[in-house]
Amino acid sequence: MSTAIVGILMACMVGGITPQIPGAPQQVAELSERDLEIVEFAKTELVTQKGSAYKENLRVEKFSRQVVAGSLYKFDLVYAGESGEHVCTMVVWDKPWENFREVQWDRVECKDKQTN
Repeated sequence: MSTAIVGILMACMVGGITPQIPGAPQQVAELSERDLEIVEFAKTELVTQKGSAYKENLRVEKFSRQVVAGSLYKFDLVYAGESGEHVCTMVVWDKPWENFREVQWDRVECKDKQTN
């Protein structure tokens, strides 16, 4: 690796800036209008697949976005049930130029939320 690249990486680390890897998932601190649209789509699909218990008191945690052939969104939908909080880790693949948006159900996991 060239000395210049190593120098830039070191400066980023010392300055508190984490270098971003192209194509890797990126954590999102503040959701955009598009992100909120993805969340609403996932909520609707979750209620359709799993039932109305998943409809109330939902909040979003750990939202990330990854550029693939389109965008891959991964986030937790947390909801309050009778026996405490539950979390569904959702994965949504979006290709707007094809009008394609799909929950990747084989990657969705719903379980009781662990309290630390």
